[in-house]
Amino acid sequence: MLIGYAHIVSKHDISNIPSMAFGYFKSYFDKVFGDKVVIERAQSYNLHKYDIVGISCISQDFNMAKQMAHVVKQVNPNSLVIIGGQHVTWLPETITPDFDIAVRGEGEQTFSEIISYHMNGRRESDLTGIDGISFYRDGQLVNNGPRKLIRPLDLLPLPYREETSEHMAKGACAALFTSRGCPYKCAFCSSSAFWNSIRFHSADYAVSQIEQLVKLGCTRITIMDDLFVADKKRFAQITEKLNSKGLTEGYIIAIQVACDYINDEFIRIMKSFPPLANGEVNFAVESACPRILKLIGKGNTVEENQAAVDRLYEAGIKGGTSWMVGWPGETEEEMMMSFNWITKNIPKLQYGWSFNILMPLPGTKVWNDAVAEGKIDVKNFDWNRLRIWAPQMNFPGWEEWINLRRMNNTLYLNEENVPIEKLYSIISTSKISD
Repeated sequence: MLIGYAHIVSKHDISNIPSMAFGYFKSYFDKVFGDKVVIERAQSYNLHKYDIVGISCISQDFNMAKQMAHVVKQVNPNSLVIIGGQHVTWLPETITPDFDIAVRGEGEQTFSEIISYHMNGRRESDLTGIDGISFYRDGQLVNNGPRKLIRPLDLLPLPYREETSEHMAKGACAALFTSRGCPYKCAFCSSSAFWNSIRFHSADYAVSQIEQLVKLGCTRITIMDDLFVADKKRFAQITEKLNSKGLTEGYIIAIQVACDYINDEFIRIMKSFPPLANGEVNFAVESACPRILKLIGKGNTVEENQAAVDRLYEAGIKGGTSWMVGWPGETEEEMMMSFNWITKNIPKLQYGWSFNILMPLPGTKVWNDAVAEGKIDVKNFDWNRLRIWAPQMNFPGWEEWINLRRMNNTLYLNEENVPIEKLYSIISTSKISD
C-alpha cells in the first residue's frame, strides 16, 4: 500500500525546519506494518498513484488543503483522503466531501487504524470502532469518541530522518521533540489547547535523538518542545548523559523556556553543557503591561521577565523573547509599554526577538470568546484571514508584511481601541522596525 503525505504550509510561513509529523508517521507505520505500507511525501504531479493521501494543516492553510483534496479526488476517486492537524481537531464540521475522514488529535495510532480499515476492504461499519475520527454518513457529521493519548510517549519509535549525511555536513539545522504539550494554559496558545496536558519522552529517548542528529553532522539543533525544561530532573539527566557520551562539541542547541525557570540551577546546568551554554534560549514575554499579562494568562510579571533577560545576559547565554500586541481591549499606551521594553532591551537580546499581532486560532480561549461575541462566523469564515501574523518566519520586511496583511484582510480583534492602520503606523515608525 502506498500513502502520500502532505503537510500544507503557505509560502509566507515556511521556515527552515520541516514538519516532524512525516518522520513520526513513517517510523510508526514501519513498526506496525513493516514493508506492507510505504509512506512518502506526496508530490502534486503524481497524486493519482496513492491508495491513501494524508493531509495536515493548521487553520490558516485550510483553503489550500481543501484544494489539494479536491484535486486528489479528481485524479483518483478511489483514493482515501484523510485530513489531520489542529484545524479539524477543533472544527471537523468544516471538512468538505473531498475529505473521507478527519483525524482529531494525536495521529499515529488513529492513522494506523485507518490504514487497517482500508486494507480490510473499507467496510463502513469498521469506522465506528476507530476513536478520534470524524466523517460524514448520509449527510450527517459523525464524531467518534476521543483518542486516548499515547502513554508512555517512548512507545513511539524514533522519528525517521530524511536528512542525509551530505546534507547535514553543510551545517544544516534540525529539529526534535522531547515532549508533547505544555503545563501552561495561555488564552491564545493552540499548542497547549491541542495537547491538553504535557507528556515527556525519557531522558534516554531524548539523548538518542540528539545523538542521531549529531552523527548525521547537524550543527544546530532546535528542540521544539513548548517547555523543554518543564521536568527539571529530566533536564539535568539529559545534559549529564550527553556529557558522559562526549557529545559536547560541534553543535549548539536552541530551546524554549518560561521566565520562572531561569534561575541559578538552570544557569548552572546550561553552563555545564557547551551546546546549551553556546546555544540559544527563547521565552515568551508577550507584553510589558501587567493588565495584559493577566488577561493572556501568562502567570508571570513584568519584573520577572526583566530579571530573566538580565540573568541570561549576565551569564553570557544568548537570550531571545517573543511578543504580541493587539489583545482585545489593549490601549495604545499599553502597546507602547511593550515597544519601549523591547527597545530598551535590544542590546541584551542576543538571540533576538520576535513580534506578532495577536491571531486567534481555533481551540483557544481567545478564539472561542471572539466566536461567542459574533466577531467570527465559523460557517462563513475565510481561513486565509488567519495568514500573515508571524513575521519572524520567512520575514519579507515590515512594509511587505503589512501589505500582505492588508491583502489577506488578516483578522484583527482590537479595531475598537487601536485601529489596525494606526498599529501599522506605530510599527513602521518605532525602533523595532529598524
